[in-house]
Amino acid sequence: DYREDHVCGYEEELVPFSEAEKNCKGIGMNICDRETSSSKCGYNSETAKVWTLETCSVNISVDSSGKVASYHTDKTKMNKVSVNWDNGPLDVKNCPSTCTSLTDSCLCPMRIEIQAVLTACQHRPS
Repeated sequence: DYREDHVCGYEEELVPFSEAEKNCKGIGMNICDRETSSSKCGYNSETAKVWTLETCSVNISVDSSGKVASYHTDKTKMNKVSVNWDNGPLDVKNCPSTCTSLTDSCLCPMRIEIQAVLTACQHRPS
């Protein structure tokens, strides 16, 4: 028996996945596996955001100067970001096997990895 609802503390509230999951469990439900038609919480069908358990993938392009852009939409393709590469930028004439060669860039699947950058704060000498 499928049912859906939006659970919020106030109009247009945005919460992390863990809190959304807790809110759903609190009313005996789970995170929905699709967009909902509910217009509660001040959202309509165009602005409603829902968490999902589905994985997603976005490709990025890396150009010959090493700049990166998301290939999610036409607008994001235009927003190139400079990146500090450990071993210099990719050779776009020889894209990695997981990427596709474009005219002057490599189109690659993006993988998000969460890891600590610092394990402790270091104090600068005075």
